[in-house]
Amino acid sequence: MSAPGALPRLRPLQITPVPLDDGRVFVELRDMLGIAPAPIAVSGAAYFVAVHLDGQHTVADFLRLFRQQTGQELSAADVERVVSILDEHCLLETPRFVAALEEARRRYEAAEARDNRHRAPRADALAAQIAKMLDAGSLQNLVAIGQVRGIVAPHLDYGRGGPAYAAAYSLLTRRPPADRYVILGTNHFGLGAGPVATRKDYQTPLGRTITDRDFISELERRTGVDLCANELDHQAEHSVELQVQILQVCYPGRQLRIVPILCPDLCAAEAASDQRVSGSLPVLSDALAELAAQKGEVTLLIAGADLSHVGLAFGDAERTTPEFMRRVEQTDRGLLSLIEKGDYEGFAASLRASGNATRLCSTGCLYVFARAHRGCRFKLLRYEQTSHLPSDTNVTCAAMVAFSDPWP
Repeated sequence: MSAPGALPRLRPLQITPVPLDDGRVFVELRDMLGIAPAPIAVSGAAYFVAVHLDGQHTVADFLRLFRQQTGQELSAADVERVVSILDEHCLLETPRFVAALEEARRRYEAAEARDNRHRAPRADALAAQIAKMLDAGSLQNLVAIGQVRGIVAPHLDYGRGGPAYAAAYSLLTRRPPADRYVILGTNHFGLGAGPVATRKDYQTPLGRTITDRDFISELERRTGVDLCANELDHQAEHSVELQVQILQVCYPGRQLRIVPILCPDLCAAEAASDQRVSGSLPVLSDALAELAAQKGEVTLLIAGADLSHVGLAFGDAERTTPEFMRRVEQTDRGLLSLIEKGDYEGFAASLRASGNATRLCSTGCLYVFARAHRGCRFKLLRYEQTSHLPSDTNVTCAAMVAFSDPWP
């Protein structure tokens, strides 16, 4: 709740520094929920105002804070102009954003499918890219004995995540197609505090994949949660669609059934005051385990999960070094080893203890994946670190498999 006289709160956004050739640095603000039509770039002073828009500061507070932290003066008109521009672009929690959000929800509900074709490559180019990626990095000599129950793959773009995608899907495609695929994604910027499903089919350049609405309804009955209350969160989220497109290439011409579910950050969900949110991930995990165990149809889980996000681009104060990235790998592998042991509660406890210091972004779906597969065995197939040195952007990912019989 905003304080009396306070300026409105900035919405969760993707924030990216943009250095110019003349030494100046602007900051790009991008609405990943897709309500704002395009990103905007703001100056350093405007960014100072933006990041302090927490619903608690007045104009007078901004003038004082800016003077204290920079030694320079900022006028009330400057602050009000920044707020006005941000509001015009629906980047603040204001009535303008609420109205735009409701209109976006109406459009999503009226659409025939959740459609990503406007931002994806053409079908032939996309299929060729995925096929090349899977062929180049597949585990040619690794054969799983027994039943593959689920995989963890990245949700990085295919260029950076290719080797880990290939490692995970090389095992998946060695078994017959499942009757349905429950795809656990990460809710990066959506409004849902708990798990969020959608009943919309997924339309990609490679065709239309059917969403299993009956399965979602049964999940809702078992969990007591309206999983689709915030289904607009799926519109701009990429972590599920990247898995759908790979499945379409792996099983061409087959009508696939999916259950798309976005998971929140594990620690944030646990800390929620609403018990329906704080207990939602364990309840969802147990319901998925029960449904997947039913006879007659095969349900397979896929977690689209990235790991650590470190570097200047993610808010670290200093540029990363090789030694720092080695420590990140140790942290990642330590957490993944807990999943390999089936210790999903230890995984959660370790994250809580560290405050998720390296910013694992898919803690919720990894927890659900591990808990829903209790009784299975797990194997880490591949670990990857990807870096963009100019922007100091570093993201890690992995491929894992859950299986029911001993590993060879």
